[in-house]
Amino acid sequence: PSADYPHLLVNTRAAEPLAPAFYGLEHFPGAPFRQRFNQTGIWLHLRDLGIHEADSTAVGLVLLAAYALGLWWLAAGIDRRGAVLLGGLVLSPAALLAVERGTTDLSVFCLLALGGVLAGRRPLAAAGAIALAFWLKLFPLAGVVVFLRESRARALRLGFAVLAVAAVYCAWNFRDLVDIGYKTEKGPHTSYGWNVLALHLGRHSPWAQPARLAGLAFAIGSIAIALALTRRRPAPPADGRALDFFRIGAAVYAGTYLLGASWDYRLIFTAFLVPQLALWSGGPDESVRRWARFALLALLVSAWSLAIKAWAGDAAPSRITARALEELAKGSLYFACLTLFA
Repeated sequence: PSADYPHLLVNTRAAEPLAPAFYGLEHFPGAPFRQRFNQTGIWLHLRDLGIHEADSTAVGLVLLAAYALGLWWLAAGIDRRGAVLLGGLVLSPAALLAVERGTTDLSVFCLLALGGVLAGRRPLAAAGAIALAFWLKLFPLAGVVVFLRESRARALRLGFAVLAVAAVYCAWNFRDLVDIGYKTEKGPHTSYGWNVLALHLGRHSPWAQPARLAGLAFAIGSIAIALALTRRRPAPPADGRALDFFRIGAAVYAGTYLLGASWDYRLIFTAFLVPQLALWSGGPDESVRRWARFALLALLVSAWSLAIKAWAGDAAPSRITARALEELAKGSLYFACLTLFA
């Protein structure tokens, strides 16, 4: 794939994988371009259930139904402002890319939504949903922050229980996890993260390394600045379930941004931000209202960036402007998530 599409895909490591026979496979079974297998091993058990390439359409429809169910839970009780904003995100190119690709992230979206619904009533069941989401795709471990709704002692117990399970899994499958990182391709034109600009410039550009260092400095520095800005501020008023969803969405977006480069279809998880941001954007606290509106603007520009770049055309000035707007929006959303989460 990297040789066939050098302008789209960039391999981030030149070394050979630690485990060439990763889960017994080097490539996805039946993949049209022999894409390298970079999923957790649980997905291979679909074969044990008699599910093969011929069942791709059915599997895709099941994943789409799971995504729709997650959106149903998320939208329950949402006000008109939130519904309009959520609709703008769900119909965005980034969200539709997730549907078109039939990505397994759609199942994770459903599980995290379930975790947010259960967190207030059945915390142990919520912990199970988050642990299962982690088993499927790893990055949903960020959803453990939903337990911040609990008392300090209970939050620590639930959080550390999930983290302990995740730590044992990672230690047991360390070599395979390294191989997943090696085999996962990075598409700088359809991704977000602190390293995307450097990937876009290319490894041979003299500006690539400075861009990489600047991106990393921004990612780490934003955490320190967000904590400093909110150190002595009282927490803004928040709705219970909407705040649970917000914590999940903010943690997932910030966590995947810190990975360096994540595909744009993972912007579907920013839907978790919308109910609480919609409430804050019309709330009485002027500072929080401004932050919420800033975050919503950055969210929508990020989700529609694929269309914005298409509308900009191929002329260099407009193309560069659209690209700069995209990176600014995605970085701004990262910083706003950190600040409001803190």
